[in-house]
Amino acid sequence: MTTNFGPDKSFLHKVGPVEHFSASLFSRGGLWYNGTIDIEKFALAVKESLKDFYFIHSTLHKDEGGEIYASYSENENFEHLEIEEREESIKNATLELILPKKNISLDQQMGFSKDLNGQVMGVLKLTKYTDGFVIGYNFSHTLFDQGSMVYYFKYLANIYNGRPGLKKPQIVDILSLGHNIPLFKDINEVREYGSKVLRYIYKPISAHTAPAPNLNIIVQIKLDIDEIDKLKSTSPQYLSRNDLIGGILIKIYNFSNKEENFTYGYVCNIRKYLGVGEEAISNLIHQRRMTIDAKDIIKNNTVELAQLVRKNCSEITIEGYTKYVAWCKYLKDEKQNMAEYFNNPTHGMTRTSNWTSFDYDSISFDNSAPISLRHYTAAFYGVNIISFDTDENGKKYYTTQISIPSNDLEKVKEYGEVSKLYSIDKDYKL
Repeated sequence: MTTNFGPDKSFLHKVGPVEHFSASLFSRGGLWYNGTIDIEKFALAVKESLKDFYFIHSTLHKDEGGEIYASYSENENFEHLEIEEREESIKNATLELILPKKNISLDQQMGFSKDLNGQVMGVLKLTKYTDGFVIGYNFSHTLFDQGSMVYYFKYLANIYNGRPGLKKPQIVDILSLGHNIPLFKDINEVREYGSKVLRYIYKPISAHTAPAPNLNIIVQIKLDIDEIDKLKSTSPQYLSRNDLIGGILIKIYNFSNKEENFTYGYVCNIRKYLGVGEEAISNLIHQRRMTIDAKDIIKNNTVELAQLVRKNCSEITIEGYTKYVAWCKYLKDEKQNMAEYFNNPTHGMTRTSNWTSFDYDSISFDNSAPISLRHYTAAFYGVNIISFDTDENGKKYYTTQISIPSNDLEKVKEYGEVSKLYSIDKDYKL
């Protein structure tokens, strides 16, 4: 079953520099729930939500000058919601089963597309099981970072539960907020900044060769929130859970690191620094990096590494973010191929995006709050996405997938067992 939702007005949005840099990427995942849901009521709530999140109707296209737009025409029909009922337990639910697939390209289903023409801003799928339900999604990173997606689902849940009143979403254009955007003098300076600061290393398509076989294995770890909080309390200075997770990952990735140093990258929600609220919709993230000498990683314990992460976080400034915006703007204005920058996995580093910092209990339907947030792994590309799950006793834990040499598996297991901070998820499946 599919449900059509067509807009009653036209829309045209010129994609900004940070949006442009992320336009080829699509976020694919799902929220798992126990209990039941009223399918008709959910479909009506989606239809109502799209009156304010009207831009979800849009598709992407390039004009003759290479500018990217998100747009739709008046009275254009869309199928934004798929609905399926399955006579089996939610324990059998997998990403392959719950993700929306109709009316989107195979590239969008796979999460990356070089050709943006016709790619859809967002689609949903509701899968109802005998003992639960899953809301699957596929959103373009053009306008939807994780904060934007969470706000949409929160907005949707409020409508479903008869609790309207949240602020209406507003697309935010960083260039119109009045911040000074610095200038790069030439492409060489841009590429040097990308390589040394952002670790987005330029490599022309013509120079691309078949990558060496990736012999790493993907392992999912279950991070124990209670043990992380205990360790956090031993620090004489403030640490967040995110800081400790950073310290854990830095340790894990350096059991066999052959490089002289290691770069830990993380994504920061920049809304607070920009003075905008959760209703601000765009790719409002700041790419942060810190480089640590491999000898210091061996010498320092997890708390000390987490303190280094905290120090780096404390140094976030609007000026640093606007430099990143300027970098994206130069690439966009010069019509650079983004795939030549961000599609190059680099050694001796990881990029972490923590999705657990949002209020997922606010995305409840009737009395059902999410028990799990699952997504496709990006660990092979050096990206760690932190999400959450719930065990059979109702205890929540954090999860992430790591890409490690098979020879490191026993060391990773031992570190988890001794520290009690995490365990290997033997039952992990997509």
